[in-house]
Amino acid sequence: MRFWDSSAVAPLLVEQATTAAARGWADEDPDLAIWTLTPVEICSAVHRLVRDGALELAQARQVELAAALAWAGGNAAWRILHSLDARLAAAAEREGFSVPKVV
Repeated sequence: MRFWDSSAVAPLLVEQATTAAARGWADEDPDLAIWTLTPVEICSAVHRLVRDGALELAQARQVELAAALAWAGGNAAWRILHSLDARLAAAAEREGFSVPKVV
């Protein structure tokens, strides 16, 4: 198991010049050790890419959904995803996640 800084995790989720290298490392050892707040840092980095115009908002939503799919091992059936973002929730349901509605 290897420790992954958020700067090394981000290219696994968003295509960048360093994506091939990061995927190679992940192929060598797929057990990623990350800091508790790495997901927050990744979210911030993705939204910075949106603000900079390097990534569309729709693509940013796909990145968040990709993270959930990775957590689910690619099988969203019987998994629950909580989201207050209607578009992300709809996309998650299309992937097979159960998305509880706000009442």
